[in-house]
Amino acid sequence: MSLSTKSLRVKIHPFNYVLLCASMAIFFGFSIGEVYACKFDLMKRFMLDNQEVDNILITFLLGAVAGVFLGGRVTYDTGRRFTIVGSFLLGAIAHSALLLSPAFSAYLIAQFVQGSAFGVYIISSLLYVSEIATQESRGKSTMCVCLMLTIGIEISIFVGNLCYMHLYGAVISILVLSFLLGIICFLRLPESPRWLAVTGFTDAALSELFILRKNTSIAARELADINECARGSDKGIALFLHSGSYRRTIWFLFFVTVLIYFSGYAFFPYISIQLVTEVQRRYYSLNNELLYNYDFLKSGITIVLLGAITATFTVDKIGRKKLMLGCIFVTELVLVLMYFLIFLGGNFGIMFLDTLVLVFIYAASIAMFVFFSTIVTELLPTQGRELGISLIFFINFVGLMSSMMLFEMLVQRLSLSGFFALNLLFGALLFAFVYHSLQELKGKTLEFLELNYLRGN
Repeated sequence: MSLSTKSLRVKIHPFNYVLLCASMAIFFGFSIGEVYACKFDLMKRFMLDNQEVDNILITFLLGAVAGVFLGGRVTYDTGRRFTIVGSFLLGAIAHSALLLSPAFSAYLIAQFVQGSAFGVYIISSLLYVSEIATQESRGKSTMCVCLMLTIGIEISIFVGNLCYMHLYGAVISILVLSFLLGIICFLRLPESPRWLAVTGFTDAALSELFILRKNTSIAARELADINECARGSDKGIALFLHSGSYRRTIWFLFFVTVLIYFSGYAFFPYISIQLVTEVQRRYYSLNNELLYNYDFLKSGITIVLLGAITATFTVDKIGRKKLMLGCIFVTELVLVLMYFLIFLGGNFGIMFLDTLVLVFIYAASIAMFVFFSTIVTELLPTQGRELGISLIFFINFVGLMSSMMLFEMLVQRLSLSGFFALNLLFGALLFAFVYHSLQELKGKTLEFLELNYLRGN
């Protein structure tokens, strides 16, 4: 690294690098929200029905599954910075292709490519920001990626239809802005010191740590701790086979992920649409259009954004474990109330149900953001970070797709009250599992967590 490059970075706080990296998530969020914001435009343009519109999001998630499946290896081989910028630019190109697609088949292909780019971006960016952030603000830093993603969705829900009203102007704007941001990020973002140290570039790792920590002794001590954690030749699958600590960590993250979805946390915002509609149809004999419309979707997305803001500013103050347990308790309480509310009649019941669903979305979104953005990245060891986060996000995206496709079948088999009872049961298991198996991670370095928690010391 040249002295001139160092001088450009020396006065920048590490959190500003985090914000620069996370800002790219706004583009992905905008594209996700655009599917709903431009739903009627897409239906008219490609002559689609509601189910085919839902298949668009499923195609995006399929691409995300492919992206996280390959992204871990790419992130390890090429580094964090190059992978982040490359996946972001690929996503921007795919987004432009979406807007210009002449046929629905081409649109789905572009959606799959963009989903793949998003899968690579989300795991590489979360790994990156957790590795460059200070221990005092690591939770807030990782949460910024999710916050920017939800900001992009929120913007798109309200103004996304302008893209189809000014098609060519939107395409040019997306390409110009994304390439400018990509170039700036590539030139200004430092590489992850942890990745540099693990791959043998010790001097470069120390140089980047000097820039990030602004203190020679702190940088040298952190590098020594990283090297201590990186000892051993096992990586990835070999580490999983040979390390009992790593296996326990992966199984813990796996079971929490599964319990999150069995607890009904995918209600936000997609399942909430089906939930309210199902209650109206079954218990109140009302048509969808009478009490439920596009405004409820806007409300749900806004609540998710409020959840992301709350998580961002509280995760380092309250702590990961306490915040997640508190949100799980709130969702359990809401499920109990919804279980009894569906037996009530009148307009008051359905209006109160809408409110409870929004409260559930708020608490569930905080719990999911804390777990997937912060806890997952903090518990994974040095030699198995890429494989671990790929596995967990693979299960995450599969869980999202399953929640979208299996809701109606489960309700038909169990009834709506039985579905709530099932969510309540798994939510209790989730609370107990997190309470007994997770220590508080707030204010501790990644190296400290690895040496004392993962290795059982």
